[in-house]
Amino acid sequence: MPTAIPGGIDLLLTDVVMPQTPGKEVADRIRLLQPSAKMLFMSSYTAGVLATEGVLETGVNLIEEPFTEAFLIAKLRDVLSAAH
Repeated sequence: MPTAIPGGIDLLLTDVVMPQTPGKEVADRIRLLQPSAKMLFMSSYTAGVLATEGVLETGVNLIEEPFTEAFLIAKLRDVLSAAH
């Protein structure tokens, strides 16, 4: 059974496609521990490809690689400041 994370989790940044555990599965596990945590996915695949392949739902927070540090920081701010 999952245990609580000391201090909580405000945001998860994860790649969508990973060798061991897909990013969506990681996000689902974090949501069990911290339902209010916000999620930001990143991928070198486009949002359209990920949605049509059923990897991610449309409308999730996604940044496409490559991205600049400034763009990542701006997106993190947007996600954190958005209403849940």
